[in-house]
Amino acid sequence: MTYGLVLTILLAGFACLALSMDRHQRDEFGRPLPAGPTRALRWFGWLLIPLALPVAIHGLGTGFGLVAWTGHLSLASALVFAALLCRNRRRAARR
Repeated sequence: MTYGLVLTILLAGFACLALSMDRHQRDEFGRPLPAGPTRALRWFGWLLIPLALPVAIHGLGTGFGLVAWTGHLSLASALVFAALLCRNRRRAARR
């Protein structure tokens, strides 16, 4: 249960950070978002990533929680990167 919660929080954080970038906004929405929503996505992303750490520590203990959080951090960033890459390649193939 803890693993899934930590991974979900980190996936949401990295997705928010990715969507706070103009390039990914153009890819996903067809145009850059206004400054307010972009700033909110960036802040929310940066708040979610460290929020997953106490969840991991509480559920798994200090030592293993830190290790699990680091591993989930790497996995979540790779999954968001792969999702963005696959969407861009599918869009390019349709053109």
